[in-house]
Amino acid sequence: MRSEWTFTTGHTEDAVRTPVDLLDLGFGLPLDLNNTAPAGRSLTGSLTVRHQPGGASGTSPVRKVTVDVSYDDGRTWSPAEAKLVGKGRRSLVIPAGGHPSGHVALRASAVDKAGDCVRQTVTRAYGLR
Repeated sequence: MRSEWTFTTGHTEDAVRTPVDLLDLGFGLPLDLNNTAPAGRSLTGSLTVRHQPGGASGTSPVRKVTVDVSYDDGRTWSPAEAKLVGKGRRSLVIPAGGHPSGHVALRASAVDKAGDCVRQTVTRAYGLR
């Protein structure tokens, strides 16, 4: 997994104790005990986006979320559907694709109104059967 954050911070006298404004992403997918899902079918799950506790912009609303899926270890990407269903929670629909015994990579990003953002890529997030 690779995660990248961009955030704004200012001068502080106590850099050790001053929290930074970070967004956090979490996938909730209905996978089996082997961390796999059926190939050739769409998969419906959820994506949570929230600010980590203690940051100054924890109240800044998230303004944009994107999710992409890859069935070839990140060489090509296709959009997945992420619709807002509640505060910080989105319904996630990963389109049908891939081959049995293949893998799925996921890439998600979120930006809040303060301009803080996160981009997370999970290579081989789950297997296909």
